[in-house]
Amino acid sequence: KDLYLSEEFVPRIVPALRELVGGRTMPTLQNIFLEASGPIQEAIEQIVAARQVTSHPIAVIRWEGKLED
Repeated sequence: KDLYLSEEFVPRIVPALRELVGGRTMPTLQNIFLEASGPIQEAIEQIVAARQVTSHPIAVIRWEGKLED
């Protein structure tokens, strides 16, 4: 349900997420913790906007790159 994306991996993951938007393959995804900004964050926000019209919205949370224990 939570996806943590470091800035290093976001450019590779965003295209895959775009392909899945509107599909039935990621309905459990609820939160994207994002360690990025600018154009990458805008791309993620587009994915979030597309999911808002479904019954499976996603929240984007700014992440500083450290997981809590």
